[in-house]
Order: sequence, then C-alpha cells, then structure tokens
Amino acid sequence: MTQNASSKSLIREVQRHYPTEITTPTEHVTEKTHRSDRALARTNETTNREVERLQEQARLLMEQVEQLEFEAEVRRKVREAKCAFAPVVGRSYFLYESDQACTLTMISPEEWSGSAPYGAFLAEVKQLGDFTWSLVRRGTDAESP
Repeated sequence: MTQNASSKSLIREVQRHYPTEITTPTEHVTEKTHRSDRALARTNETTNREVERLQEQARLLMEQVEQLEFEAEVRRKVREAKCAFAPVVGRSYFLYESDQACTLTMISPEEWSGSAPYGAFLAEVKQLGDFTWSLVRRGTDAESP
C-alpha cells in the first residue's frame, strides 16, 4: 500500500462552523403594528372582564349549592329529631343539636335564660302544607356556606 492511501482516512473529516452570535432582524414598528397592539390589548381587557364575570357567577352558584345542601341537611335532621309534640302546619319550630342528637322544640333561642339545654341552635323551620319543612333562618351556631 502506498503512503497516499494510508494517509486517507475512511471517515471523511468535515470542518464545521458554529455560530458564535445570533442576530434577529430588527422589528419595524409601523402604524399597522401599533393598531394591532392596541386591538390586542382591548381584546385582552374584554376577555379578562368576561372571565371575572363568569368567575363571580360560579362563586354565586357555589354559594347557592352550599345553601341547598345545608337546607337538605336541616330537613334530614328535622325528620330524625326528637319531638314531644305534633307539629302544626305553618308554625315555626326550632332545631337544636347536641352530640349528634337533634331536638325540635317550640322555644326559640332568645327565650332561654342562658344556653339551651338541647345544645346548639341550628335553624328555625316551618312545616309546610305538604308536610315538608322550610328553613326560616339559620342558627348563629350553624356553619355558614
């Protein structure tokens, strides 16, 4: 083999040039780009207002859901409550809870001299004509939605 042949490598060496600096074309601000930027800013502002409005609606809906859940829980507790009388349709009664036992009475929390012997005041309820119960007011001890 000749010296020329042995000096040639099987893998061809390629010289690569890597950039040491990158430049981008300068941006030309024109009246058109200025108008586009203002339009985009107005669109973003409108979109943000709409998102805030929808978030407020969602918050109100969640408060309504929590209120309905509380009312359903009060109705369940009224059905399970101890009651020493026959409720009259259209009259208000008062629901108290202590140690997971509920009591329905005719005595409001304001009528007790001191704390109620039946526990925490949950709600004032009224029996409707169809014998379901309606929430008149929440007790101050009840958790707020």
